[in-house]
Amino acid sequence: MTGPGSCGVLCGCSVLQYETESLRRQFWPGWTGEYLSSMLHMRPAHLGETLQHRIRDLDQGSRIILVYGDCCPAMHACEQYPHVARTQGMNCCELILGHEIYKKLIRSGVFFLLPEWTSRWEEVFSHEL
Repeated sequence: MTGPGSCGVLCGCSVLQYETESLRRQFWPGWTGEYLSSMLHMRPAHLGETLQHRIRDLDQGSRIILVYGDCCPAMHACEQYPHVARTQGMNCCELILGHEIYKKLIRSGVFFLLPEWTSRWEEVFSHEL
């Protein structure tokens, strides 16, 4: 599904845009990257609807990789579309760190902040919460 010559779309959350774009340029240069606002997580049902609409818009034979954790109730339905695969992980921190390291850090009480979260904290607290 993801060979060097194949084309497709990496559709992900803006929280992981920097990391995903770095991987895309290195391993899948023929693919495009599309990133939805991380603020969609504040309304999980809307995130699911937005993803499903985007997948239907893109699914003209394009391969699609969803770069998301288990971020909304509709996430599993999204990966049931033909030519769609999703990264495996509960959330973006687990996607970056891997399951074992993520669980170890959670058990030790680590609180995770990613660059987009820290740069948008005021927007989250004043407009979204």
